[in-house]
Amino acid sequence: MSNRDALDSFLQSLIPHSSRQDAVEISCILDGIIDGSISKQEAINRLSQPKLADSIANLAGKSVKHGGSIVDFGSEGQFGDVTIRDIVGGSVIKLNVPINLNQNSQNFSIGQQTNVYYISTNGQDLSLKTPDQLITNKKERVEIVIHTGNVQEIRADILVLKFAETFHGADYQISAKLGLTEQGLTQKIPELWDHTLLPSHPIIASSYILFLQVGSLWTFQYEQIRRFASDSLRILTKIAPGVKHIAMTIHGTGYGLDEYEAFRSQIAGFFDAFRNKLYPSQLERITIVEINPDRANRLRTILSLATPENINTEIQLLDNAQRIWFSSDIKSAGNHSTMKPLVFVTFNPDNDFDDVYYYGIQDPVSALGYICERSPSYTSKEDVNHVKDRINQASIVIADLSTTDLRLYFEIGYALGREKRLLLIQKESSTKHENIIGVNPITYKKIRDLEEKLSKEIKLLSM
Repeated sequence: MSNRDALDSFLQSLIPHSSRQDAVEISCILDGIIDGSISKQEAINRLSQPKLADSIANLAGKSVKHGGSIVDFGSEGQFGDVTIRDIVGGSVIKLNVPINLNQNSQNFSIGQQTNVYYISTNGQDLSLKTPDQLITNKKERVEIVIHTGNVQEIRADILVLKFAETFHGADYQISAKLGLTEQGLTQKIPELWDHTLLPSHPIIASSYILFLQVGSLWTFQYEQIRRFASDSLRILTKIAPGVKHIAMTIHGTGYGLDEYEAFRSQIAGFFDAFRNKLYPSQLERITIVEINPDRANRLRTILSLATPENINTEIQLLDNAQRIWFSSDIKSAGNHSTMKPLVFVTFNPDNDFDDVYYYGIQDPVSALGYICERSPSYTSKEDVNHVKDRINQASIVIADLSTTDLRLYFEIGYALGREKRLLLIQKESSTKHENIIGVNPITYKKIRDLEEKLSKEIKLLSM
């Protein structure tokens, strides 16, 4: 599908069927001004035709990619504002089209998006805020949005992805659509923290893809996640000054890292970039895309706890030019994560373990100040060595015996061999195992029951 055909198709999807011809005409006008075949004034004159008014109103608040440009309709919530941005070059064409809606037209408005947080960047106060706390001008804020959905479908200017020597998760999905191979991308970005900006594919909603080389997946830990977030904004300042909306995923959860600490490290990286004023000047939104609805809700909770009404730490810069508000957890995330005690959790990967882990284990462990990591999938000797290293680093190892497999037994055995403090847990309804190691399991019927019992046991071990 050509760029022009894609633009036609997108506009037609937003405009009532009876006005589909309007979509073709609007598409033709926009295509002409982008390629330079018509002037800005001619475009305004043609778009301001009364017959197009209702169709343009239907487009208010929408954006569409067209080649290397993004077309925004209804910028600032105003009908008739059409902005055409060259993302990489940074050039902007603004069309202020006079629109008079027909009397029978529907009243259109851009609704306030829920679960949006802002980073104020006005030089007075750099902090996360909810919409009702925000008092700055729109140009002095950046939205932080948690979006539940597929990363392929998020309509951003630039989608930022890691490349950890091989493809994993979202970068695996996107690279397949782009026809990228691991070898080919390694040739483009061979060294740690190298980057490359690539044009997208029509099936991917974002206009460009930025890949950052982060080295081995096992070395991409909390400190590196914080740097990844900060470096992404710094790099885009140089190579894509016109970017307004970037998207990325959360990192680390697919290979066992602490979900809370990983996300806080990512947010802390954004703060680092804003504090040092190393971010694109036109940036308005950062979207974190998460396909798992439960995890997306947990990420929103983390953001809600980082807003000023919940923050108890204020950091004053030396020049007193601005105040940086951090929760103490975000302040230390990434930079001091290795100094926090670690709880390592092992289980049978074939077991439906997510609810038990996230609500029965992670919550009480995190509340007591520990990093909580779970055993990842592994198939190679390097993977096994990583798991052994995390057990070596752990203060406590928790093993769920509700269902068992060889991997679980291996990790329990290794923990015992390293003389780690071991907590066994088991559902009351599961098959009981002969006690051959002298450790009685904590039995639980409900997740809430496990949370309370586990919290007490960890407190006792920590004394």
